[in-house]
Formats: sequence, structure tokens, C-alpha cells
Amino acid sequence: FGGRAVAFAGVSGAGKTSLAAACQRAGFRVLSDDIAAIDLEAGRRVDAGYPFIKIELQTAARFGCDPADLGLLHNGEPDKRSWRLPGFSSGSEVLGAVFLIEKGDDDAIDRLPQGEALIHLLPHVFPTRLVLPGDAKQLAQLGRLVKETPVYRFRRRPGLEHLMAHIERIEKTLAAG
Repeated sequence: FGGRAVAFAGVSGAGKTSLAAACQRAGFRVLSDDIAAIDLEAGRRVDAGYPFIKIELQTAARFGCDPADLGLLHNGEPDKRSWRLPGFSSGSEVLGAVFLIEKGDDDAIDRLPQGEALIHLLPHVFPTRLVLPGDAKQLAQLGRLVKETPVYRFRRRPGLEHLMAHIERIEKTLAAG
């Protein structure tokens, strides 16, 4: 978005991958799915990850993907497949914002204060997600990230039919700063 990376965080099923696929279809580059490696020492750069996304069959069909082009997942999830997203980026971008995605009855994007952002991002930090002990350095890095990067709560109505409106709302939020 505007030459900057945007990270989507949320629980499983929140719509992160669907939103990323819709962004790619709208002309934005996708750097990663599931994990975003952010290098704070290099100015919050997000490096490109593995060029496949894990996507539900119905969502892939909505994007016009032939099921024959989808790979099976190693964990055998029957309703999900691996899809090499066309135009997957191989570069890196500076992180411009983080959106915490939540399902809701309406659509709203609100910028979170730094303390609240820190608390809400903590469950999405890799070592925390694996229930590994974090350390003071990890917490300090997350604190630095929320100081330097806007974090938004993005409450959205579920449903693939709303994806383009969600992208427009994200663009407006980023343009407004």
C-alpha cells in the first residue's frame, strides 16, 4: 500500500489470507502469508516469505483459481490447499501499519493506543504463539514496533463479497495517517 508493507494479524479464520489474496488481485504485492519477518534494525523491513498461501477451496474458487492448480497440505486439512499466488513478491518493504482483524457485525477501523496495541499484538508474536518463553528483548522489540508503527483494530463483516470494500477502507485509513 503506497510502497509500504501492511501486516494483517488475527486468529485463525479471521480472514487474513482471503484479504491478502484480494489485495493481490487488486494490484498490491503480497510478501508473506502466516508469518511476517520484521527486521527492526533495518528500519522495520518486512522480507518476502514462502510464495504460497494456505487457502480454503471455496475462497480460491472465488478468485478464479482452478482446483487442479492447488497443492495438498502436509497436515491433510480437507478444505484447505496451498496456492502459489501469482505475482508473489520476492523483495522487502518497510512496514507501514499493522491491522488486527476481528470479525464483527459491522466494519470499523480504529487506531489503537500504544499500550493497547502491545497487549493485542503479543499473542501474534511467533515465540508467544508457539508457547515458548519470551524474553525481555522480545517485549522491548514489540514495544519499539508499536511506537514506530500504527496499529489498527479492523472489525469487519465476514464474507468474501465485502473484500474489495475492506481494501478501500484500509487504503483510506492509511491515506489519512
